[in-house]
Amino acid sequence: MRLTSLTPGLVRSTDNCQFTLVGLNRGDSDASEGENAERKDEYSLRFKLKKKSGSSLQPTDQIVLFDEQGGSLNINGHYLSTNRFASQGAVWEESQGAVTLGGKPVSLVLKTIDQVETLDYRFELRIPTQQAERQPKQLEKLMFSAAAPISLKVRELIRGEPFSHVAIRVENHSNKDVDSVEFTLNHFDAMSRKLSDAPGHLMSSPSITGGSTPALVKGEAKDDRITAFFLPEDATYVTIALRGVKF
Repeated sequence: MRLTSLTPGLVRSTDNCQFTLVGLNRGDSDASEGENAERKDEYSLRFKLKKKSGSSLQPTDQIVLFDEQGGSLNINGHYLSTNRFASQGAVWEESQGAVTLGGKPVSLVLKTIDQVETLDYRFELRIPTQQAERQPKQLEKLMFSAAAPISLKVRELIRGEPFSHVAIRVENHSNKDVDSVEFTLNHFDAMSRKLSDAPGHLMSSPSITGGSTPALVKGEAKDDRITAFFLPEDATYVTIALRGVKF
């Protein structure tokens, strides 16, 4: 929208927008020196902008003002307030604003944005690394050949004093060493009624050469014994359920 005459009260409309020039005033005409003298040549332009089914004057909208020579004027300051209302079956937003200019404007161009399309760009940052050969390798993707990376099975319930034990078999079906395995032991009586449960785990262990020895090497299957600290006296069998794996 272009206005070649800036007369207060002027109204220009399009299908989705209406612009009203409320006023155009010069700055302090009595200023004579210092900071006030610079404000003597300033002009203040006040306007209203009503837009249909969109947003009010926003950073993507632009008002450009020109002087007598056709050059664009610098906007030294601005003010804007917006109200939303419904009229004639549509939603409107009306903005009232003012801009302070470094010279007298004689024409105006208003650029409004009625529709915004969201664009999605793939962002990829490539940073060259120094001593690339010393950089850590990319983490290997976890893969396993069974329903889960780890399988657990109770082999036997061993009664004893002072504590009983549960013999289990654990197998690593993945392509990575296992740091720890967490599971739950469920205790049942002869009538298959659950009596209680207790947590259990297998952990990696420190190595005499430094670092640690994995709880399970990739592809490894081994038998182990778990101390059943909380096994009820009337428990006749135990089941085991996997809770978590750390690689």
